[in-house]
Amino acid sequence: MKVVTRDRIWPHLISVGAAIGLFVPNGQVCAQDKKDGKPFRSAVVELTDKAPSDWLLREAKVGNRMVSARDYTISNLPDEVKGGTFLLRTAGDDHKEWLPDRTVRALKDGTVYALVRWKYLGKEVMDEVAVEKLEREGWTEVKGTTSTTFPGGEDWQWRTYKKEIKKGDVVLQLKALKWGGWAVLFVFQ
Repeated sequence: MKVVTRDRIWPHLISVGAAIGLFVPNGQVCAQDKKDGKPFRSAVVELTDKAPSDWLLREAKVGNRMVSARDYTISNLPDEVKGGTFLLRTAGDDHKEWLPDRTVRALKDGTVYALVRWKYLGKEVMDEVAVEKLEREGWTEVKGTTSTTFPGGEDWQWRTYKKEIKKGDVVLQLKALKWGGWAVLFVFQ
């Protein structure tokens, strides 16, 4: 029989403890803030079991990636959006889809912001009819500049809209507007 001493087991316990410390309830990985090393924990929303496992919650701030696995970053945000909880989704089709119902849970009443890429390659991709329909759904445009970095020559232009949400599962169902595959990012306050 082998005797396990403290000296032999201690490194394993440290590794297990460090791995456990990276996770929060519901199997969600905490995103690390690179500046101070502390994990970002949202006080306003959490991901539900219906959210894809590669989604993360980050602080909405200039310099953060706009989608995972790409180097495009947020370069400007309206003041009222800064410091909110940014939903970091994948670079595939996720950022071109409207938020699926019940993938995010609001921990308290608040505001959701939709950052919509309305112009791309010099063309208006989200026309005024679509904007009118979005506004009929209760979304209002936010004052201030929203911008991201983009590949050379593509000239991405963004607008930010907001809507109040209640505590509980977030459902942003669109009735009048069929989402046209426009890039959209979400921030919660």
